[in-house]
Amino acid sequence: MNCELSYCIAIRTLGKAGEKYQKELDSLVKQTIPPKKILVYLAEGYERPKETVGVEEIIYSPKGMVSQRARDYKEVDTPYVLMLDDDVYLPPTAVEQMMNAITTEQADCVVADTFPSQRLPLKNKLLAALTNWATPHFDQRWGIKIGRTTSFSYLNNPKRDYYPAQNGAGPCSLWRLDALKSIHLEHELWLDKLGFAYGDEMFFFHKLYRNGGKLLIHYTCGAEHLDAQSSRTAYKQDPERLMKRARSWFILWWRTQYEAADLSMFDRILSVICYTFKVIYDILLHLLYSIARLSYKPLFNYLKGLLAGYRFVHTNTYRNVPNFCIRLKV
Repeated sequence: MNCELSYCIAIRTLGKAGEKYQKELDSLVKQTIPPKKILVYLAEGYERPKETVGVEEIIYSPKGMVSQRARDYKEVDTPYVLMLDDDVYLPPTAVEQMMNAITTEQADCVVADTFPSQRLPLKNKLLAALTNWATPHFDQRWGIKIGRTTSFSYLNNPKRDYYPAQNGAGPCSLWRLDALKSIHLEHELWLDKLGFAYGDEMFFFHKLYRNGGKLLIHYTCGAEHLDAQSSRTAYKQDPERLMKRARSWFILWWRTQYEAADLSMFDRILSVICYTFKVIYDILLHLLYSIARLSYKPLFNYLKGLLAGYRFVHTNTYRNVPNFCIRLKV
């Protein structure tokens, strides 16, 4: 194998994915470009999964969505690393296609389209737009764009295999190792302290983009997130989801769209205006939800989350975090 195209695989897991994890492992050893190593970052306190293909190396890691990604990766001795959750299936040519994209375009990261919003039924697209401000766009220059409220828009009709992007989904991404290290994910470990790493992809992929890296989204490599529906179900069953989501979204906006070092005063003013409009919209939306549920809790929890987010960004814990835009050359 061409050493310039060699890669290791880094899987984050709690060891509970079962058959989905086994299906992932089976697919990894069938890649047309085989990995040099399969490294499994298992959260401390969890049992080693019984599913195996016999070649994985288990590495214990502090628990946390960010902690299991923000590693020094001393174990990786290849130019590229494929970052995976433990519930992703990759067809045999998936890595080859992603590697072709990242090398042809001289990119720093290519992320698989594991949450294809453009394929959703119309009613689901409308619901996503009304509740999450996730909207389709028709700008053929970008696969995914990030707005001033941190909401994203997605290309409604991709015509090529891959496009430049400003963000991506977390389950499957191929990184140039030196680019991954240069954005210092360890600066974002504070996110795990919230107990709910909402928007962690923004601190991986959007951070790369904002610091001068080149990010691509690949639409046709075939990577499939096997547990996408289960993840959404678990989120919906969380009784504090509205509070946690509002808190996390405020912090996300503050860090990426308000205080980031690459923003001018004009940019910040526009971001404040856009986010204020969104907050007003969300208050009305949660008020309607409260009326429909005959309960004050939806609106109360949303407002509680906003206040918690505002308080958090003024704590010493957050103030000691390096700026989002470190502007390192990658």
